[in-house]
Amino acid sequence: MVKYPETSAAILAISFAISTVWIVVHLRELAKAKASAAETNKPIVRLRYNWIIVNMLYIILLILYNQQGDILVTVHGHRADLSKWGFILLMIGVMALDHVFSSPQSDI
Repeated sequence: MVKYPETSAAILAISFAISTVWIVVHLRELAKAKASAAETNKPIVRLRYNWIIVNMLYIILLILYNQQGDILVTVHGHRADLSKWGFILLMIGVMALDHVFSSPQSDI
């Protein structure tokens, strides 16, 4: 539905990069906190690390989408051409994983 999907992908990749930098800065602040608070912050730190991994996956996929990446994948002799629709499907998969790993947990 977007008129210029490549431009939208680039803007989204930049926003994810900015968000990732913010998360890294927050993790550094948590690391500098007192050792007594380390056990309390453990679930938060784990969640932030999950966010960094998910954001990096989004950034990579958005850049490949924006660059009109076309990757030929061969697994056990079966070939698959990973084009724009493939990257979109992978981003949907990352979004589903993000939902699973970022869902509220009882220990947070």
